Amino acid sequence: MARRSIVFKIVRSSDYRIVAITGAYGGMTQGQMMKMDLFADYPSSPDLIEHEVEEQGRLGKETRREPGERSITRDVQIGVMMTVETAERIGNWLVNGANKFRDQQAKRTTDPKT
Repeated sequence: MARRSIVFKIVRSSDYRIVAITGAYGGMTQGQMMKMDLFADYPSSPDLIEHEVEEQGRLGKETRREPGERSITRDVQIGVMMTVETAERIGNWLVNGANKFRDQQAKRTTDPKT
């Protein structure tokens, strides 16, 4: 029997981008799709920082910061919708990739030549 194959041509959308994420959340929609939001958590930046200016014109000590409290920003980067089957395939792909990475890291720590 002849081997069958398919070739996929890769095209990136004009709004394609790479985002760093620290987590995800989501769930099932009423239409039996899964929705997942990918987010990045990071320390929030202040809106304003004031410093003294020394006589020599150099920046001196910080005198004011607004807002003064420290917080964490959760920046939702993108939301994706998928079927349950697609979610399972992506989940398996992520777990397999993470396991392969961990195996390579473990090999590097036990075999300094690699």
